[in-house]
Amino acid sequence: MKPQLILCNVLIASLMVFSVSGHAMANNLQVQSYRGDVGNLNNVWTLTTASKFNQDDYPLDAGALNVSGNEPEQTNIGTGLENYLGLADGSLDIDSFSAQAYEGSAMKLSFNLKAGDTLSFDYSFATRDVGASNIGKDYSFIVINGKLSTLSDVGKTTASHASSNDLASTGLTSFSFKADHTGNFDIYFGVVDIGDFNASSTLRLYGSQLVAAVPEPDTAILSLMGLGLVCLVRRQKRDV
Repeated sequence: MKPQLILCNVLIASLMVFSVSGHAMANNLQVQSYRGDVGNLNNVWTLTTASKFNQDDYPLDAGALNVSGNEPEQTNIGTGLENYLGLADGSLDIDSFSAQAYEGSAMKLSFNLKAGDTLSFDYSFATRDVGASNIGKDYSFIVINGKLSTLSDVGKTTASHASSNDLASTGLTSFSFKADHTGNFDIYFGVVDIGDFNASSTLRLYGSQLVAAVPEPDTAILSLMGLGLVCLVRRQKRDV
């Protein structure tokens, strides 16, 4: 078989596979900005509610769980964490009484996506905020183009997944969403203390994966027709 014909067959087969299944790519997390206690530890982005100076995790020493040397950012103060996230004051509260958000940390990622692309993240949520009741306890969250959603809270953690200084953890967990339009997506990840400044919680982000949208049938057919025409022209030239 001629090299040109082999190439055409390979291109057509590849396009057919792509049109059926899409494709996946690994992505490094490109952090645009952050507020509060945010650091990269061994290629894992880590966000905490832990103070550098206050002993909020007794009997651990002050600053034991702080990863950056920066203090967590307060909420509900006009220029605080909610303002950074593009949310109204009080948006991170669970309720307006015993379950108010006191402080936390967050970071911003930006992605240029096509409609139908699926973006997923691997993360874990760990905490020392455990007790008889999970009402008003700390949680981690994601904000996508201004829409706030909870990732995990204390009620979803167990002691069996805890490690070192954590009392409970979700273990490795995944979150994914599908882009509903083509354009830039601003994505914020964060974690907050609820009801107090004590008993720190930690959100760890391990990476992301993008699964590209499957091409529209018409696009795939036109592409195949174009490849077929190229192959036909090359074959006619060879036979002349």
